[in-house]
Amino acid sequence: MASRLSTALRRALADWIQVAGPQICSAALDLVELWSLKSHLAHGRAFTASKDIHHAALDTIWAATFGSTIGTTRSQIQLLRTLTDVEQPRDEELPASFPHAPTPAAFDAVMTLTNSVEYILSSPLPRLQHFFLRQLPSMRAAKNYKDTLIYESLEKAREEFSRSPDDLEPVKSVIGNFLRRELATAKKEERSPQYNTRASRDEIFGILIAGHETTATTITWGLKFLTDCQDVQQKLRRSLREAMLGPASRGANPSVEEIVQCSIPYLDATIEEILRCGNTAPTNMRVAKVDTELLGHVIPKGINVFFMSNGPGYKAAPMVVDETLRSKSSQEAKHKTGVWDASNVAVFMPERWLTPHEKGSLEFDSRAGPSIPFGLGPRGCFGKKLAYLELRIIIVLLIWNFEFQKAPANLSGYGARDKLTHQPQQCYVRLTPLKRI
Repeated sequence: MASRLSTALRRALADWIQVAGPQICSAALDLVELWSLKSHLAHGRAFTASKDIHHAALDTIWAATFGSTIGTTRSQIQLLRTLTDVEQPRDEELPASFPHAPTPAAFDAVMTLTNSVEYILSSPLPRLQHFFLRQLPSMRAAKNYKDTLIYESLEKAREEFSRSPDDLEPVKSVIGNFLRRELATAKKEERSPQYNTRASRDEIFGILIAGHETTATTITWGLKFLTDCQDVQQKLRRSLREAMLGPASRGANPSVEEIVQCSIPYLDATIEEILRCGNTAPTNMRVAKVDTELLGHVIPKGINVFFMSNGPGYKAAPMVVDETLRSKSSQEAKHKTGVWDASNVAVFMPERWLTPHEKGSLEFDSRAGPSIPFGLGPRGCFGKKLAYLELRIIIVLLIWNFEFQKAPANLSGYGARDKLTHQPQQCYVRLTPLKRI
């Protein structure tokens, strides 16, 4: 049952990508507007961007999943619009501060449940930790809110389909597409639809958590890298404007269609390098289904195998492996992916993903070297296309509208990382809104 529902949600998510762009773009433009206001009120000082990025990421995945807005970023915009100025510290080395609008109850519920994962993962007794967490009033309230929301959303979508299944406009949410597929499948198989089940509700909430945290983390790292590598930021901005001359000449933001359909190899390379260096998901895990052997090591059935993507070969010089220990299929696949230059493998350098084209231009090569941020095969992340779409739209609109300058040294470190997401616990930005050409 769970496997069939997972397949239905994968297909629904793939269909939904075609209509997700406008929702992602709307959330990204809200972030652009918020940072334009903050830049004006900050008077040249840096300010923390971490919460803003997290709010925008949740706004995006929420609208995509439910087809409605949560308005976390919009409420902050409305608050700052009422202010003509905000008193800031005299010391230019200190970050600017701003009042915060109350967060919606839905946001608080999602974050309570998301943050609980960190406590469980870091506990030496995760099962016991999970038991005690479930007893907390805040956890109970958050879980009830989440369960009720998803249950009611599924029922509402079912009622809409039941009234006029043939006359509805194309659905624009994960829930809508999932339900449409389940109803069609149930009719074909002559059975009752099974959509509002515990398995389906858990899958839907999994999309919320995964699509929120991972996107926010990757964008946060991306801004850190692009701020510290000013030459890359300038080259990326130049590539965007050259590829989208229409909106650049009109002094307008590019449309979703222009962002998605334009071929911009340096943008693809930059996103891939952010994923490689940011290591949002530093490992993939699989369970051995049978007794097997890996490079001469016996792996018993039922053992968890971790595939690290932040060590030798990925961000450090590759290890020397005895070729006789490799399986035949491994040897045959070895040369399908390139190898990174050990002398600069730890450096943020999008150019490593570009290869010369016969006509003299550079092309993006997704197999230029090892990187598996989404896993591989049938059990790879089924939100991969969604993640790339989000990253592409959000990064384009941020670089199109702002010049990200280095913050003071005391606000630009890489030392403190969140235990769960591995992102900087505070990301500060100092930006200048750009006058469009």
